[in-house]
Amino acid sequence: MSYLRFSLLIFLFFSPLSFAKTAPIPVTVVFPNKPDYAYFKSMHNLMLVAASQLNIKLSVVYSHNNRHYVLQKIHEEFTSSQQPKYLILPPMHNVLEPALKLAQKHKTQVITINSKPPEQEQAKLIGPRLIYPNWIASISSPDVQVGYQLANDLIQAAKTKLKENEKVRVLALLGRKNNTASDERGLGLKQALQEYSNTTELVGWHHVGWSKKLSRPKLHKLAKELPKFDILWVPGDSIADAAISIFSQYNLIAGKDYILGGIDWSNNGLEAVTSGQQIINYGGQYLDGVRALILISDYDKGIDILQHGSAELITPFVRIDKTNIRDYLNFINEKKWLKINFVNFTSANNPANKYQFTMLDLLKMQKAQQ
Repeated sequence: MSYLRFSLLIFLFFSPLSFAKTAPIPVTVVFPNKPDYAYFKSMHNLMLVAASQLNIKLSVVYSHNNRHYVLQKIHEEFTSSQQPKYLILPPMHNVLEPALKLAQKHKTQVITINSKPPEQEQAKLIGPRLIYPNWIASISSPDVQVGYQLANDLIQAAKTKLKENEKVRVLALLGRKNNTASDERGLGLKQALQEYSNTTELVGWHHVGWSKKLSRPKLHKLAKELPKFDILWVPGDSIADAAISIFSQYNLIAGKDYILGGIDWSNNGLEAVTSGQQIINYGGQYLDGVRALILISDYDKGIDILQHGSAELITPFVRIDKTNIRDYLNFINEKKWLKINFVNFTSANNPANKYQFTMLDLLKMQKAQQ
């Protein structure tokens, strides 16, 4: 071997380039609330674990439920020195299309999570890859279905406590108007009420808003004029939590004076299941963020979700009640999710994987590792 070739090999071997890792994929995720909102905090924590495993650099923007603010922040992300290659965001009202246009201008790919766009925007944008090719995937949950299922569970539970011909009186408290999750879950409730029209009676339908700060004054006013009701239907745990607190001040105790269930698996919601204030809670959809990162990891390697079929993924809700809540709480409270290897869910690592996994799958995986 010539001295020149030997010197070149030594240089390449000991050069910093030989030890360099692939640069992390820059990704920005938008959350529609403030940093202290429990549901998206859980999503964020899981995403941080997955991002570290998938070689993704994650930047977070909180919208504070302000359309103009979040679009400004997205623009700042696109024009910064750390411009994201991918953008993950919930399709908030009148935000998705402007965000897609900005992303298209800056050659950024977009994945929507958490819900489908509001009805009018859905009709206009149709879906991923159609009007905006840079909208590469949509991950959402069956909100109509979970609204129906929650109502069905509550109605069946109430029937066991009432006389045979006595109607179940239903009080519904929804989030703000023109919110996709609240509206679609409410549609599921309407379907259940129609199905059980002979045995149920709707005694109230009120939009109180999602946040405790906004809903509390409305709930105080409402509590002073409440009709008698047997079940309280809500589209999310934040409303349930506020209602439990405020209604108790008027001697209406959840689990005793009325039957309640929840959606979202918030800490307070799960504690309410444990204490008996809620009989059931549906959730697990905060895996949407992790699933989006897994899609990005594959897409960046040239593996397109379309190879598995549709660009639209559905995250099923998982039911928790007193029979299985202990396993889940141990999984969360002991941070056993930190031990999950999310690389195993990529198609690059497992070609048979079609991105279909739930929190129950993570629980099973963690138990198998014990």
